[in-house]
Amino acid sequence: GTDQFDLIIVELYMPHINGLEFAKSVRTAKTLAKPSTRMIVMSALIQAKVVGTAMTLNVNGFITKPFIPDLIDKKVQHVLNEVVKTHAAIAYETIYTEIQNS
Repeated sequence: GTDQFDLIIVELYMPHINGLEFAKSVRTAKTLAKPSTRMIVMSALIQAKVVGTAMTLNVNGFITKPFIPDLIDKKVQHVLNEVVKTHAAIAYETIYTEIQNS
């Protein structure tokens, strides 16, 4: 069965996979998390194009580093209390998730 996660916080830049690709994997049911699991992307640098792609993947929020613990708490509470809106997996299949280092 699928494990139940209330929220996934994922780093944007990771070895082997970026946070957008991970979010796409969740939304297309390729992980143990439910496709509708809430997600927050975390990074020191978040470009406008990345934000657009994340919004297309129905990511629920962003946290920029360095971060302030109180702001993380507020963001997490906000995301946990909002209604989750996602689409069928097919809607996410063709989203381009490669990040250009610029």
